[in-house]
Amino acid sequence: MKNFLVLAAAGVSSVLAAPAMADSNAVQFAMTSDMESLNDASQNDVFNIALSDSQVVTKVTITCNAGSSKLFGLVRTDEACALAGNGNLINPNDPTKQLPRTLYSGDYDVQPTGLTEGKSLQVAYQALGNVPATAATFGGDMKLKPQDPAPSAVAIRDSFLKAVGVSAQAGSVIDNRIDTVRLDQFCTPSAGLPSDQGTCWSGDMVYTYQNSSWLIKVTANSGGKEYVLTGNMPWVDVDTGKGTATYTLNITLPSAASQSDSALFAASSDNALFAQADGIAGTLNITQNDPVTVQVEGKPEDLFVRVGVTGTLTGTNVPLPVVRSFATVLGILSRTFYGA
Repeated sequence: MKNFLVLAAAGVSSVLAAPAMADSNAVQFAMTSDMESLNDASQNDVFNIALSDSQVVTKVTITCNAGSSKLFGLVRTDEACALAGNGNLINPNDPTKQLPRTLYSGDYDVQPTGLTEGKSLQVAYQALGNVPATAATFGGDMKLKPQDPAPSAVAIRDSFLKAVGVSAQAGSVIDNRIDTVRLDQFCTPSAGLPSDQGTCWSGDMVYTYQNSSWLIKVTANSGGKEYVLTGNMPWVDVDTGKGTATYTLNITLPSAASQSDSALFAASSDNALFAQADGIAGTLNITQNDPVTVQVEGKPEDLFVRVGVTGTLTGTNVPLPVVRSFATVLGILSRTFYGA
């Protein structure tokens, strides 16, 4: 499955001040995988994730089993993933120094319905400076690739197909398969800074096999503010070789200045297509090796044992903790976005 598969405007102190520049924040994302379960279901899949920005550097490992079903589904082993890793704060007075701050641990099970609880994932904060040691947990729920997607996810799929002039009921020519991630107040805790109060996510991310793209409609709550982000992340194969591709993320905040596609066709200028919009954007470069052909809902798909991802998620007029949190979600769910 070709999956994969996110920060506040600068203020002014006076009405006489010059207009504030758009606040841009970037998080570097890197991931490598070793998904041996594609060759041997008894083996675990391992994902190594590194996130870095101007304040925090985090490295975690996600180890997952693939789950199984035997005796015609009467005996089932749920998919389960374990989290381990740590995070360092960058000393603003000396950016060459990193100070240990967070320790990540815990695991999560994906129930038959796709329900996955966040509270079993923990972070321990090590004492630093005048701040004592403490601890926190993730929170809320996720539904990962459920057999029966949420109605909101199905509506996103159908809305897209309608927009491009096809019907979900049009027949075998249309690939109606989707994978979905539903977030129900799924919360990532602070990365270790008092200014980062954690971020909670709700909404849907829907991967449509028809056009090899994630359709995203999510809401983030962070620091008492709400950020509604809508957009997509299409998969594009690169001609340099088999297994090389990019994801181009573009999820934006509502804006009076935004234009619909139909409005753009009537516009006198093409510049709006390339303008920097408020939200989160970025390109993820993907390399894949060691292909394995498997059946996904009755159809053959090429999956890869080893996947590498590098890129940057950049936020405009959305705070850095929100972008960092979105990148954390994508990292924790690496098996969902890059695995079977």
